[in-house]
Amino acid sequence: MAAMKAHCTALHSIFCDDMSAYNSPNESRFMQQAFAASPDISIDFAIMEHAKNVAVVLSDFDWSDLGTWGSLIQQMDKDQNENAVVGEKVHLFDTTNCLIHVPKDKIVMLDGLENLIVVESDGMLMVLRREKEQDLKKYLKHMQESNPELFS
Repeated sequence: MAAMKAHCTALHSIFCDDMSAYNSPNESRFMQQAFAASPDISIDFAIMEHAKNVAVVLSDFDWSDLGTWGSLIQQMDKDQNENAVVGEKVHLFDTTNCLIHVPKDKIVMLDGLENLIVVESDGMLMVLRREKEQDLKKYLKHMQESNPELFS
């Protein structure tokens, strides 16, 4: 947190000025708001490269930066149509190359989808073309600005 305060005050103020939401029922909502409000910079460039107390250890292991839905789908098991599914009651018909992530008790039927990310979480539904996943942060910022009550 000290390195964040020293090298990226914008991130520090977003994540550290009021820490009362951490480990509380409001943490998930706080994180959604905080990440949507964060500047578009990786933690590596914003903080790690500038901090003096960082060590690097040579290692040999598989690594994938799971910072996007697309990178997550690469790590998941897929069905015969290249769909990655999280959810116990998901039924797919004529659907290919999609990521479906829904609560385990949600009954979902999808037909004719291709190259989409479908996620339901905390009462919100996102349907996003996979090639547009890099625009997600922009979309969330727009939603927050036009409907702040959704994120309070």
